[in-house]
Amino acid sequence: ATHIGVAPDRVVDRLLHILMHLARQRGVQVNTELHLGKTTVPATDATLSEILFNLIKNAIEAATQSEGSHVLITTELRGSAAVFEIRDNGGGIDSELQDRIFLPFVTGKQDGTGLGLYLVGERVRQLNGKITCTSDSSGTVFEVMLPL
Repeated sequence: ATHIGVAPDRVVDRLLHILMHLARQRGVQVNTELHLGKTTVPATDATLSEILFNLIKNAIEAATQSEGSHVLITTELRGSAAVFEIRDNGGGIDSELQDRIFLPFVTGKQDGTGLGLYLVGERVRQLNGKITCTSDSSGTVFEVMLPL
């Protein structure tokens, strides 16, 4: 089997071209600190795009019109894993929801299907990765760790 590799930094850059429109509409500042360079992870472009698109879009939606609403996307190498962090300064996720957000049909949004984060979690697991979420009233951080 051919080794498929995709560079997360390239995927983030491409997705931001698409998502910047949404960010501008919502008055959300998006910043990136991408440190993976040409490092690739063993995933397909489609899978990694799905994971990152969902997390970045959620973050933009969570960061509200409040003063200084922003999203920060960072990527870095940590040991033999690529780590992405998507951080927003929205209102946070209710603590009783936090343990369940990766389950199907659980949502904090009025019109949410509750499948977005469930599918993200599934994709991350398929890549033998790990996803964690920490959230409080000052915002939410999703961290994805994928082995190289």
